Amino acid sequence: MTYSAIALFIALAAWFAFLPANEPKIASMPNAIAPSNTAPAPNTPYTSSASYTTYRAPDGTFSFQYPPDFTATSFDEGESTIVLIQKNGAGAQIAISPFDEDIVLTAERIEKDLPDLVMVSPRSATLQSDTRVRGVLFNSVDESGLGTREYWFVYRGNVYQIKVFAKDAELLEKITATWEFQ
Repeated sequence: MTYSAIALFIALAAWFAFLPANEPKIASMPNAIAPSNTAPAPNTPYTSSASYTTYRAPDGTFSFQYPPDFTATSFDEGESTIVLIQKNGAGAQIAISPFDEDIVLTAERIEKDLPDLVMVSPRSATLQSDTRVRGVLFNSVDESGLGTREYWFVYRGNVYQIKVFAKDAELLEKITATWEFQ
């Protein structure tokens, strides 16, 4: 290793060591949706909401609708809460984590905090049911190489990361169209 490479390594290490520690970071959500060995029915219809079930957060802060034949569960993982809506490998994962900045989340901010996250065609988007809530909608790839559709936003001290497999993009639309904060 040459002296210039060693100097560069030391300079980078020092730069990372002195980054502001008080700036909150957006964490990548764990991948709790696992594709099942049984393939879901193709083209699952998510559009008819007449018989949809309403999920309400245990603390009463938000609710949304999901298909009645799916199951909803939530659990804590560290400081985050994970909500899973699933049926036979189809579904949605919502990670809710504390975030102490009151910002409109942007693709640039996500790239800054998670430079290794693949974001394809990111764009600014509002929550369909509440246009005051703005965030980032993008396509990505999970750890197993499957395509995902994701919508991330910050609201009332939390960052919300909603993720579905690409084939379930209509479910993401249904969730965001019926999402309500109480």
